[in-house]
Amino acid sequence: MSLGEKIYLRALDLLRRKKVPYTVDKIVLDYFYRGFNNKPSLKPYHIDYPNMDVFRLIVEKGLVLYVEPKYDGTHIQFSMDGIFKHNGDPISNDQLAGILHICYDNPRLIRNIVEAVGKGYVLELELFGKYYTPRGFHLDYPKLYDLTVFEVGFNDCWIPPPRKYEVLRSFSLPYPAPIVFKPRNMDEMDRRFKEIARREDFFEGIVVKTGMVEDTSGYRVKQFIKRDLIIFKMKVKESKISIAKKKAGERREKIYLSEGLMNEIRDEIDKMYYVDREIFMNPRNIPRIISMVMKYLRDAHPELLKEANERMVRKYIAETALDRIRK
Repeated sequence: MSLGEKIYLRALDLLRRKKVPYTVDKIVLDYFYRGFNNKPSLKPYHIDYPNMDVFRLIVEKGLVLYVEPKYDGTHIQFSMDGIFKHNGDPISNDQLAGILHICYDNPRLIRNIVEAVGKGYVLELELFGKYYTPRGFHLDYPKLYDLTVFEVGFNDCWIPPPRKYEVLRSFSLPYPAPIVFKPRNMDEMDRRFKEIARREDFFEGIVVKTGMVEDTSGYRVKQFIKRDLIIFKMKVKESKISIAKKKAGERREKIYLSEGLMNEIRDEIDKMYYVDREIFMNPRNIPRIISMVMKYLRDAHPELLKEANERMVRKYIAETALDRIRK
C-alpha cells in the first residue's frame, strides 16, 4: 500500500470517528495523489514578522497596503502539480479529511477551485473551521471545515493586490476581506496595524501585503519579498485554547527571545498538538518535539533564528511543550 493510500484511509477513518459527512470526489483524489509524484512549481511561502526597514520602505515609497485577517487553520496549496502542505509535502490525513467534507458540504466551492487550477492558477488556501482551529479562534464558526483563498499565483509569480482579488472574484472564490490604506508615516501605520489586529473578525491578527517595488536597496527586506509581493504578519492576540501554567513554586530561567520567534514556537506547537496529540502524552518525547520545531524554524524562519541563542530557543520549545503535556 502506498503512502498516499495510507493517508487517504486515515482521512476516511478520522471522518467516520468524528461522524463527519463527506464525499469522495474523484477529481480531488487525482490532485491529492499527484502531490506524491510532483513538487510545487511555485513554492509555498512562510510569513515573517516586520522590521523597521519594511516600515520605512512602505512610507518612503508611498505604498498602498492591503491588510487581511489571519485565519486560524492550516495552509495548503492547490495547483496542477497536486495538493501540498506549507512545506511542499503532500497534505496530511487531517487536511484531506477537511477537504473531503467540503466536497460534501460545498461542492460548488471545490468546482470553482478546480476550474481556477485547471486554467493554470496556483491557489494558496487556509483550511479552517470549528473542527480545524489550532488556537481556538473558529470554535464558534458555523461550518466544520471551510476554505478561503489568500494568495493566487500565475506564471511562477504571486499576483499582487488588488489584481489578485479580481482573479478570485472571476472564479467566485472566497478570500479574506482586506482593509486598504496608504500610511502617511510610521506612527500612523503602527497604530492602524495594532487597531486592526485587535479586531475580533481578524482572528489571530493581520497579514499585510503590497506590490513589489523596483528598488529595495538600502532596506533589509529580503525576507518579506515573495516573487512580486511584499508580505509580513502581526499578531497581538493570545490563543483562545487554555494552556497549563507552570507549577506552583516552579522556577524558570528568564528567556530572552524576540516576540516574533516566541509566537512562531507557540503557534507551531499548537498546530502539532492539534494534529497529533499522542506525541504530547509523554515527556520523553520532548527531544523529538524540540527537533521538529527547530527544523520548522530553520526552514521557514531562518531570519528569526539568526540573532537568537539556540540554547534559549530549545529551552523555550521544551517549556512550551511541557505546558501542553500538563494541560
